[in-house]
Amino acid sequence: MNLATGDAGTRFGSRGWTWWVVVAALSILAAVIAVRQFLAGSPASPSPEIRAAIDLVVSEASVRPARGPVGVLPSMAGPFVNRKSEIAAIVDTTRRCEEQGAVVVGIYGKPGVGKSGLARRVVSRLAGQYPDGRIFLTVGALMKPDDVTTSLLLTFGEDVGRHSGPGERLRALQAALSASRIIVVFDDVHEERQVRDALPAGRGSAVLITSRRPMSGLGLDALHGLDVLSTPDGIELLREVSARPEDEHDPSWRQIVELCGQLPIALHVAASLLRIRPRWSVENLATALADERRRLDLLRVGDADVRASFGISYNELRQPQQALFRRLGLLGPNLLDASLAAAVAGVPPDDALVMLEELVDAQLLEATGFHEYRFHDLIRLYAYERTLADDSDVAREAALSRAFDVLLAQATDHGARLDPSLAHDRLPVLDGIPALGSPAADSAHSSRSPARPTESFTWFGLHADLVLFLASDSTVARSASSAAVLTLAVTPYLLAVGRLEDALALTTSGAAHVAGMDDATTAAVEAMQGATLHRAGRNGEAIALLAHAMPILRATGQQRRAVRTARRLAQAYREAGDLRQAVPWYGVAFSGFVAEGSLVSAAGVSSDLAQVYKHQGDFDKAAEMMTRCVRYASQSLEPADGQDPDVIARSTVAWAQENLGAVRKRQYRTQEAIASHTASLEQFQHLGDTVGQGFAIRNLGDLAATQGSLVDALRLYEISAQRFQRSGASLGEAQALASIATTQARLLRLRAAGTALLGAARASNLPFAVAFAAKVGAYQIAAARRGHSQRPALPGP
Repeated sequence: MNLATGDAGTRFGSRGWTWWVVVAALSILAAVIAVRQFLAGSPASPSPEIRAAIDLVVSEASVRPARGPVGVLPSMAGPFVNRKSEIAAIVDTTRRCEEQGAVVVGIYGKPGVGKSGLARRVVSRLAGQYPDGRIFLTVGALMKPDDVTTSLLLTFGEDVGRHSGPGERLRALQAALSASRIIVVFDDVHEERQVRDALPAGRGSAVLITSRRPMSGLGLDALHGLDVLSTPDGIELLREVSARPEDEHDPSWRQIVELCGQLPIALHVAASLLRIRPRWSVENLATALADERRRLDLLRVGDADVRASFGISYNELRQPQQALFRRLGLLGPNLLDASLAAAVAGVPPDDALVMLEELVDAQLLEATGFHEYRFHDLIRLYAYERTLADDSDVAREAALSRAFDVLLAQATDHGARLDPSLAHDRLPVLDGIPALGSPAADSAHSSRSPARPTESFTWFGLHADLVLFLASDSTVARSASSAAVLTLAVTPYLLAVGRLEDALALTTSGAAHVAGMDDATTAAVEAMQGATLHRAGRNGEAIALLAHAMPILRATGQQRRAVRTARRLAQAYREAGDLRQAVPWYGVAFSGFVAEGSLVSAAGVSSDLAQVYKHQGDFDKAAEMMTRCVRYASQSLEPADGQDPDVIARSTVAWAQENLGAVRKRQYRTQEAIASHTASLEQFQHLGDTVGQGFAIRNLGDLAATQGSLVDALRLYEISAQRFQRSGASLGEAQALASIATTQARLLRLRAAGTALLGAARASNLPFAVAFAAKVGAYQIAAARRGHSQRPALPGP
């Protein structure tokens, strides 16, 4: 009989497994009695951990003998979703490396990610490859190396009492391993030393080691990091475990998966809740889990406890790492770095970076990039719980205030890259903030201060949410000065990326805080609020604020901010229909930009003026302004200080050429229009701007059509529609499709025209396409009058 595999052969007949249970139980009991008799007379007492292991053997042999001896592979009952690629990779490694010696594979991942289940599935797949048995040993945090050795000897049926010490027991284990072809799973290993000596030395066996930290020091043949499930796999797991009949397309399934962070243990618990609480709908559970204060309380059924699984890893941290972990939970679901970690922990950035990497190794933090980190959402909730329980109110407020100060300095530095007036028009409120490029400012960064606006866009993209999150905490952002600095530093980014609601909220709050401050700061915040209202289309309110701020900005020496406010004021007047007021303010803005050397901005003002003159029907003046726009924008492309031209400058030139071509087209100067659109197309291609390419190509199609080259125009319109579709610009796509419809109608391809027209309607809205439908209909009538026999009707919607 093979005790490792339970193969009783055929001589036991149909009752083979019954005999095996009896023999196994008696064998284990006899071995344990022998061990206890030996230890009773031995001068050296066993450790408490090994006694616990022996007691476990006795209890399992007497109460549940069908499980077999310690270490035999546990049941694989229960759902296990996907992981096909991970299983295939591990199976491939064992088969590829088995001739080189014992194969050792590590599987690591965050708590509850499904490492043990994956190991069991792999063992099941490889059972035929290792005929002498399969062993599964849960190591845990307390087992010592000798405890692992003794447990494995017991599994082999060895009389451990015959071996006088750890060395002899280890030699006996290696002898047993070398004589067998087995696969061993060391589950939940906490330290490499626990299992290092127990790894098989010879060929023919395999070992899987599951752990939270990567056990890279064991000379592994492969190391596999296990991540959370995909959303579809998470939904499949929920539905299979819960056995609920709700429609799989019910959005509540997806919501539960996302609220559980796609973590398998959390999904199992959530599914179990649906199973044991039949009166709860899937929507009910999703609503309950949406409350962050209750989420971890809900994710506990029986001994499956998400919070407890995190607690094991937390308790193994040293005290400084525990403190950092807790206080990072105060920063919400945002990106973290060494400067923020140093602030909340009150340690130097280099020390904070080391501790952050240790939290990553402990699977309590995720590395999203080089020195960039983020919490899994459920672990973040656990960290926040711990800081509420273990840190005082004073300690938490101090940590948040330090983090806010770091972010405020960084935001001011980066904001000055996007709005030069923040750096050049030094306000009294900025006296407490390190000056741009100073050593103090640089020390607030985890790296040197950036040199280009595009890098500042990247910084805000990563940190703006955290800045706003901390700013919303009244215990952190208490002062009027900090509210003013935030408004001036962060609003330009929010406006640039279209986060209008956030910009309105921030400027409204800033304006309320600065009431009663010095005139310079009040006017600067008022101008920023006016600019935001203008972007929101509230031009009347914007004009009132901007006009009030202008003379104060000039009087307080804020020349750069005054120039930009003049342009905003001109734009607001233009959009309100008051062109008489708009033109002189554009003149003020243009002169100011030229004086300070901001050529791109001067080009932008020229473009704005061109639109004004174009609206008035003065195409010669509009062309003059667009020519000036191209000239100033092109000058900004000249490399400075060895740096390549900025992407913003290139984009300005491209759009200036495009708008100049549109004006030339209205002047019927076709060849000049073609030259301008061709030049803009080349710039857009260099930038990778597919929306710009779509407009340039569509305008070239219009010019081809005016020259009677309808087939060429049609091809250009088709390419334009493809560019717009690729970039998701639905209105541009609709316009290109409508142009296709018109051209097809002119070519008397009426069915194709109708199809294109319907495409335009679907891409934007039906009323937009109706105007083009009239054109197509006119061509149909004209074709009918000319006696064309085939006049297929437009396809229905």
